[in-house]
Amino acid sequence: MIERSAKLLKQAYPIPSEGKIPWKNAVGFGLFVGVFLSALRPFGLDDISVGNKTFFIWGYGAITAALMILNVVLARGGFPNLYQEQNWSVGKEIGWMLWNILTIGLANWIYTTYWVNYSWNAETLIYFLLVTLGVGLFPIVLLVLLNANRLLKKHLDEAQALQSLRPNTAPKPHTASLQLKGENQKDEITLQADDLLFIRSADNYVEVQYRSESGIQKRLLRSSLSRIEQYLTKHEQLMRCHRAYIVNLLAVEHFKGDSQGYKLFIRDLAEEIPVSRRYTKAFREMYQNLNQ
Repeated sequence: MIERSAKLLKQAYPIPSEGKIPWKNAVGFGLFVGVFLSALRPFGLDDISVGNKTFFIWGYGAITAALMILNVVLARGGFPNLYQEQNWSVGKEIGWMLWNILTIGLANWIYTTYWVNYSWNAETLIYFLLVTLGVGLFPIVLLVLLNANRLLKKHLDEAQALQSLRPNTAPKPHTASLQLKGENQKDEITLQADDLLFIRSADNYVEVQYRSESGIQKRLLRSSLSRIEQYLTKHEQLMRCHRAYIVNLLAVEHFKGDSQGYKLFIRDLAEEIPVSRRYTKAFREMYQNLNQ
């Protein structure tokens, strides 16, 4: 049981905002909190004496939205290597949501104590944290687990469908030549488009991996991935699949699905190449077109 639970918590899970500030999620949760508290008036809200009670109650919704955005900004700035999709898991998502709940509870305590003239003591603080945690703990754990299972099944099925499209024989070769140039225009790589395996962003450089007569080669060019894309417009099999990757669709040998999406595998390479949600639909359509 413990081993199974530990394995479940380590299962991959997508970061909802995936590189963006989660404005929509934050505003949505804020509106839900405002509507819920306004309609039901739980936790003794009816007994609180403030000037404009409706305005006061909707302040909790505003706090929820603001803290969800602020936590993401601080996490990316303070823990950039942690708050990345390739490092994210079910356990981290649950922990992250609980952290949001606790910080929102703390902010709610400060907000309420200031406006209602409660005592600034540990007892009221603990009360607010326990109430916030008690309300949110079970639904958060349940929703994360259900969503992880739903996404896993969906992406496994889609990965299997893509795998079935892969031809049993080698695809017809494209003989077009491809030239990639660095920012200074002096560094360049010339190769057959079919020999390119993938291109990965590496800080201020891109790493190009390709096949040659002597095996798989790696070269660095000083360039952004977006700039390199301009050299690929005539080669439909070369496609951006992630903010950090461009892949040769015809070089993909195997697909794997998990809760985050697809992972691509190329023959003779151990590296997993991710397909982000932003590119999933276009990737699936292009791969199907190339293999029809």
